[in-house]
Amino acid sequence: MSNQNRLAVISLSAKQKAFVTAYLINGFNATKAAIAAGYANGSAHVTGSRLLRNAKVAAAIKRELERRGMTPTNCTIKLCEIAFGSDIADFWPWLRGEKTLRALAEGGVNTSLVKSARTRRGGKREIVLYDRIAALSELARVLNIVSKQSSGSSPCPSFTVCLPETLE
Repeated sequence: MSNQNRLAVISLSAKQKAFVTAYLINGFNATKAAIAAGYANGSAHVTGSRLLRNAKVAAAIKRELERRGMTPTNCTIKLCEIAFGSDIADFWPWLRGEKTLRALAEGGVNTSLVKSARTRRGGKREIVLYDRIAALSELARVLNIVSKQSSGSSPCPSFTVCLPETLE
């Protein structure tokens, strides 16, 4: 069943179906999704917000998220993987050029926690892991371990580690 056919079961207009699809593709940005769905640019932020409050549109988004495996349980599991998963030290063999990320994964390192990895000019390797502090903060909020007032954006964004020249 195609994406549009699944959404048709909920009886949405063509623009609403396009909004749902674009919303999921555009990283949950309602303004961008409204523009992509053909709504006016000037009022896209209002239209996107209104569409998210529409019961049929919200049900279609929820259905698509569940179909893609984004259930509350799966999201909580992923947050736990990020918060308590691999340590940056697990990636030293890659940073030193001794192993590939695939070899690390085959050895049991959870490489799904890597946000990005690259080799710069001169062979310097750089790796960015998903933010453990943000995952812990979100996990605490989701599990009601901390109050909503005390949880905010993470004071520590994703961090980048480069192998110091002295260790090369």
